[in-house]
Amino acid sequence: MKIKAVSALLALVVLLASLSGSTSAVVCSGVAGDANNDGNVNLIDAVFVYAYLFQGGDAPPCPEQADANGDCNINLIDYVYLYVYLFQGGNPPVFCN
Repeated sequence: MKIKAVSALLALVVLLASLSGSTSAVVCSGVAGDANNDGNVNLIDAVFVYAYLFQGGDAPPCPEQADANGDCNINLIDYVYLYVYLFQGGNPPVFCN
């Protein structure tokens, strides 16, 4: 009897999970410019944005973080903004206004 109850409960959990879509939510790092959501802003983020825009790469898991210049769009300017920040002393990434 207990096994049937556990099996029924497990079936219900699986059904609910399938109805709700993804079973794992993305937890964003909250770091502006962190396009790949690894908690750091580095060259990998600039490459991630470039690959997304021009090479069919994965979409940023937290799009608001990939918008490095804060204009509420992800585009080539964000790639350049990150590059200038990292290698030429530009302004740090910011969130969309």
